[in-house]
Parts: sequence; C-alpha cells; structure tokens
Amino acid sequence: MLREATITTQLAGTLAAFPPAWLAGGFSNLLGRSQRFNDCRVVKYVIEPNFLEPDLLILDNKHLLMVEGKTHNRGKESYQFPPKQVIRYALLPVYRQQLQDVDLPTEFSLLILAPGDWRDWLGQHSDWVTGVDEAGGGRVAINPAKCMEFGANNRRVARYRTEVLSILGSISIYYRTWRQLADAFTLLLDLHREDPYTHHWERLIGELNLLEMKGIGQAGYGSGSLRPLDG
Repeated sequence: MLREATITTQLAGTLAAFPPAWLAGGFSNLLGRSQRFNDCRVVKYVIEPNFLEPDLLILDNKHLLMVEGKTHNRGKESYQFPPKQVIRYALLPVYRQQLQDVDLPTEFSLLILAPGDWRDWLGQHSDWVTGVDEAGGGRVAINPAKCMEFGANNRRVARYRTEVLSILGSISIYYRTWRQLADAFTLLLDLHREDPYTHHWERLIGELNLLEMKGIGQAGYGSGSLRPLDG
C-alpha cells in the first residue's frame, strides 16, 4: 500500500495542474456556502525548520487553506487526525503575525481530507469535537480549551498559549472525504464542455478519482455525505 506522504504529494501535483479558476470552483463546491474561493493556487511557504507543515497549501488572495490528507493504512496511528495537529497548525497564524509581512496571508482555515465520513478518523474526537455542520461544507465545531489540553507539553504552544487559544476559537476547520473532493471537481466539467481543454480536465479529475481509491486503500469504506460525530 502506498504511504500517506506519497498520496498527498501526488494530490498536490494534480491540483497544481489546474488553473486558478478551476481550483477556486472545486474548493468552493467542496466547502459549500461556508467558504467561497476566487483565485486559488498551490503554494509553498518556508516557515521554520522544525515546523510541521500541512500536506498542501492553497492560497486565495490573503486566505490560506491548509490541507491535511489522511489515508487508510494498516496502523491505527497512521490514519487518525489527532487534535495536537490542529494545535500545531494554529501556530502558523501566530508566526505570520510576528513576521508582520504584508505579503503573507491574513486569514487561515484547515481542511481535513479523510477516507470516510465517520468519527473514527478524528482521533479522540469525543474530547475536542462538538459537531459538524453538514450543510456548511463539513465545518467542524471544536472546544478550543479541550483541544489545547493535547498541546500542554509542547513548549511552543505553551509560549503562545493565549494566541493559539484565540486562533482555535476563530479558525474554520472542515472535514471532507477524498470522494467528496473528486466529486467537487467533477461538477465543474458540465460548465466547461465547450472548453478545448476538456480532455485535459477530465484526465486530471481521473487522477483525483484514482487518488481517492488509493486514499481509502481500495477497501470500500464509506465516503458519502457527512454524518454527525455524536452517532
């Protein structure tokens, strides 16, 4: 089975091949009314040598969408998204504020891509996740204080505790599946049937469908509409 890092790297390469308007349309479809995009591109930032970066960064003007892909592997720890990872990514806006660089993003959100739509993909979910807004693009509601408890032993988090806690209370977190990502871009095809590059877009969407199969380990796990996490 392919390693998670290999699959997410392939995802970054596939999405980078789409033009900005396609990326914007695809992610707008994926996240629904809660988040609209206009002019997206895949970017790379050099943050800090020891900073754990997300698998993929999508920039839309001053809004940075951090994407973390989880895949179905044999080991339990290899596919769950732990709350301490949310805390680490909340440090990115803190670092940005310190740099005071006008060219850096000012708005941040996080997208978690999972093989399926049930709660087990969110590690220890009952301790920090309070719900998911299915009609709002899969937006995850969290308890910031409970989430912070998982970073209690992180010296960087302790140093910026007040700032991180504030960001956790305001950052938009979304929970979507690999299947939903592929479907979001497939919806765009009907708008571009007269496009001379239609076959190119179809090929890229085919690659997204293939990555979905790799992401779920071809195990037939559910990947349809999101269900409440308290079930």
